Amino acid sequence: MQSLVTEYYSFILTPSISLLTSALSPKDPPSPHAITAFLSVLRALTTSFTTDTRDFWTSPVHFNQLSPALLSALSLVPLSPLLATPLTTAIVELASSCANSEDQLKTINTAVLKAMRSETVEVRLIAVKVEMKLYEKMGEEWLGLLPETVPYIAELLEDDSEEVERETQRLIGKVEEFLGEGELQGMLQ
Repeated sequence: MQSLVTEYYSFILTPSISLLTSALSPKDPPSPHAITAFLSVLRALTTSFTTDTRDFWTSPVHFNQLSPALLSALSLVPLSPLLATPLTTAIVELASSCANSEDQLKTINTAVLKAMRSETVEVRLIAVKVEMKLYEKMGEEWLGLLPETVPYIAELLEDDSEEVERETQRLIGKVEEFLGEGELQGMLQ
């Protein structure tokens, strides 16, 4: 039964992507209806990612269609605080469902790292939180992406926002749970 949830998603993939890319605009304040629709799509995607037993999302056709829309939604977080947790969960579950594809994990990480350099504090903050959740969920599997992540972490340690700096310290602690205490700090020197 679980695999059917994912298979049915092929019928609504295109409308889901359309909604992710057009429901919320950074130019206009979002309507409650638009936020609700966006959150509904995120919840449906998350369910699909967690129940994917047939590598539906690992298929390049599906991953390459969805990932740009989902990952670019990080820039929409400042529009509504309601988006942060469901978006984080969706991204982490997508990564988990694609754990066997190094290229797809790298695509996800690259987008999160790009968000870490956003001019908007809220976007940088959510990117750090997403990265932390990726380490929580993926553990040592995510360590392979650490070399490209280290320069971004180093930059965020000197962020103008104290909250971003604080979350970056928490991220370092999470990474060091897998690397060993003080190991990442040594790389950041």
